[in-house]
Amino acid sequence: MSEDGVSAQETFTPFIDESYVKDSWYFLAACVMSREAERKLDDSLNAVLVGFSDLGVHMDTEFHGYEIFHGERGWAPLKDQSREVHTSPSLIVRFRAYLPAIPGKSIRGNTDPYAAKLSGVHT
Repeated sequence: MSEDGVSAQETFTPFIDESYVKDSWYFLAACVMSREAERKLDDSLNAVLVGFSDLGVHMDTEFHGYEIFHGERGWAPLKDQSREVHTSPSLIVRFRAYLPAIPGKSIRGNTDPYAAKLSGVHT
C-alpha cells in the first residue's frame, strides 16, 4: 500500500466528458474513481431517480444538465415543474434534498489525491 492509502491492486475507472463552444473553447474533463466510490455514486444517483419517480422520471434516465434544466428526454416529466425555490414542490428544493447524498468533495479545497480540474482550451 502506498503512503496515500491506495493498494497497488486497486482498480480505478475513468469517466470522460467533453463540451465545446463553437469556434471558441473545447473542454475535456475526467473523473477517476475506485470501484467502491463508483458503487457509492451509482447508489446515490439511483436515490435521486427514486426521489423523482413520483413525477414520472424513470430509473434508466441519464443525468445531463441540459436535459434536466429544460425538461427533455427522460426528464420531460419535469418540464412544467416549478424551478422557483419558494414554490411547492420546487425542483430546486428536491434536488438539494438528494444531491448531498452524492459522495465526494468539490474540486476547490479538495484534499483527495485523485481529484483534478482540467481547464478549457481556446480553439
